[in-house]
Amino acid sequence: MKFVPKTFTVANVRKVMNLVDILKYGIFFMILLNLLPLSAFFVGSPLHNIIGGIYSDFGFAGVLTASMVLTLTAWSLLYTQGLIIDGIESRYGDTRKWTSDENNIHAVHLCMFKFFNAQATWQQLVIYFLLVALSGILVVIYESEFWYWSIVAALLGMGIGYFIVILFCLLAQLTEPTLTLLPDPVARWIWAKAEALRCRLFEPVGRKEQPPHKRRIEPTHYVAVVVVLILISVGIVAWIFQSPPQFIPALVYAYTLILFLIWTFSALDFHLARFNINSLAVLIVFVFVSYLATDMDHSFEITVTDTAAQALTPVEVAKGSRQKDNLVVVVSSGGGIKAAAWTTLALRDLIMTRPELADEIRLISTVSGGTVGAAYYLNELCHSPIDSPHFWNDKDEIEKMLNTVYDKSVTSSLSSVTFGFAFFDFWRLVSGGVLPFGETDRGSLLENEWGRIAGKPIEGKQTRECQKGTVLSFREDIRRGDLPAFIFNATVMESGRRVMITPINFERSNGPFQEIREDTLTEILLRDEMSVADTGVQNETDLDLWTAARLSAAFPYVTPAAQAKLRSDGATPGLELKEPWQRFHFIDGGYYDNFGVTSALDWLEPVLKARIEDPDLAFKKVIIIQLRASPKTPRTYYQVADGAQAALVGPVMGLLNIRNGVALSRNEIELDRFIESWNKRFELEDKPVHISTVVFEPRSDIDPQTCQPRVSAAQAETEIKRREDPLSWHLTQKQISDLAEIWEKEKTVISSDPSLTGQYELSAIFQ
Repeated sequence: MKFVPKTFTVANVRKVMNLVDILKYGIFFMILLNLLPLSAFFVGSPLHNIIGGIYSDFGFAGVLTASMVLTLTAWSLLYTQGLIIDGIESRYGDTRKWTSDENNIHAVHLCMFKFFNAQATWQQLVIYFLLVALSGILVVIYESEFWYWSIVAALLGMGIGYFIVILFCLLAQLTEPTLTLLPDPVARWIWAKAEALRCRLFEPVGRKEQPPHKRRIEPTHYVAVVVVLILISVGIVAWIFQSPPQFIPALVYAYTLILFLIWTFSALDFHLARFNINSLAVLIVFVFVSYLATDMDHSFEITVTDTAAQALTPVEVAKGSRQKDNLVVVVSSGGGIKAAAWTTLALRDLIMTRPELADEIRLISTVSGGTVGAAYYLNELCHSPIDSPHFWNDKDEIEKMLNTVYDKSVTSSLSSVTFGFAFFDFWRLVSGGVLPFGETDRGSLLENEWGRIAGKPIEGKQTRECQKGTVLSFREDIRRGDLPAFIFNATVMESGRRVMITPINFERSNGPFQEIREDTLTEILLRDEMSVADTGVQNETDLDLWTAARLSAAFPYVTPAAQAKLRSDGATPGLELKEPWQRFHFIDGGYYDNFGVTSALDWLEPVLKARIEDPDLAFKKVIIIQLRASPKTPRTYYQVADGAQAALVGPVMGLLNIRNGVALSRNEIELDRFIESWNKRFELEDKPVHISTVVFEPRSDIDPQTCQPRVSAAQAETEIKRREDPLSWHLTQKQISDLAEIWEKEKTVISSDPSLTGQYELSAIFQ
């Protein structure tokens, strides 16, 4: 007979699996709360590009609040798991049903009571803090501005968090003074003082103790009731103010969301486990049914106006330039806040090097993060005296304006996203759309934060039309040549088609295929309202500049897909958005084209056609400046996936990689053919027009031999350092300094002109 160790008997294995099943949510959240700080700390770890900066650069208040919330999270996990274990027999029945050891029926039960119980011991508090909160607090301290002050802030935050826990337990202790929910003498002293005060206030009126067997709720459950009521109260305060305090970092709201999840799943599991019902399945079904019943959805506001007399054609945009020789188009890629910063950094350097470029740029076509950078640039231009003849001759003023744009583009807006998740979208999800009231979500909070950073004008103080802050309000300034036109690219979720959010009016196609270009937002939403040929009236959609930026940068799940909703104060009377295509959802433009090139070609096509016949168009050079926030990876530099990845997640990896792979190759092929065909056509027409493109991107740190980031020896040879590539809406101070260093020392400049090779000055592009 083969020897089998006693510890590996079927009964013991079953006990362990039962314990894991009961504590499954506690185990999951414990792993999650350790995975997040470790992923943020170690470059190359899972999720690092998304959450890498969320733990960095905290001041005193940030470390304090983060430590406080982490302490509350650790205790919440301890307490909720204790309540679940305490109620095993009342919910599961006799323990004989879930353990097979007849000689020691309560062995597992008693073992769990030694550690998992609502009445905490010092061992519990220390172990839970080490397993749940310590890694996050250490990473916050290490990544903070001043580590010595951060230690003080962390200790103070932990103390405040523990004091809040003492207050949480107060009602239960007053109900049952013999409880020892916390083991320390400070807690017992506070509870004793509260008990004395209660007796002094209520004993004279003849308070009677309720017999324990008649109580409807266990004293330990009072704590859960108090915590839930306080969490709801915190949510109500957030719903009222609807904006995150600036001194609280995004990490605090992320941990607050986890705190809500801990109590939600623990409560569901506590009440449903007795019926052998999976709480996660119940929540998923509830959310699905509530979405169907309440028609919950995310939306953005538009107005519909009659603007036929103000129509702005691509040719009028080109004619607005004060510099007649060069026509410049800027296209900027997606990539979160890094792309926004790369866009404004490039514009600052290029315009300071060549001030005439500010007038020569007649179109900016952007995607996702590049759109946010372009919006900061356009907004700042709109609020600067750009129509003054002296402004563009004052290099100090220009530099000050461009530095302001760059500083705004690197300002973190991630707190609005995590705040929206924690206090709006989470509650809307678990309440079936009932709470909170209104339509505020993480998307609207993010665009409001961008507007706050940009500095929205005070009502009634606008001195320029574009200061109204809507997309169509930029038209007259563009027509005069004071501002460049813009196309913010988004994608229709239902069809996968590109959509252009722009103040430009494109001519409708009369060709056999009706597909010479993609649609504008107006053409998608108001296709039945566009009756210019019949009535001379054309309704158009208009929306806030930052709403347009949000749609272009709506990468789920960071920002939700959203559908249009008529704004109550500006809609055309009688118009309703009820047709199927009017309820399409709009998502990140990078799903279709992550580089903004295709829309730029849609604009250039009618302009170049007009250049052949129209004497008012006299440009001789067309330059397409491409700003790519991430380096192009050659097709042979990718790391080979192993068999398990190919089998399990291969299709998903393919879809995600197509987003950049197909878009990049398609753009380069289309752009090359576009440039070649038009250059030949201008030669045949005997017109002195030449089209070219130039790319500004970081140098790649991928080693072509290993398909991995370069090791230190290769870095020394190539002078390329390994840089982080953040994809969220937050940049650390190190990432900001790295970005400036990349632009100065490690950028690659690629031109379509064979005569320009290697590194060359900007002036050479315009020769």
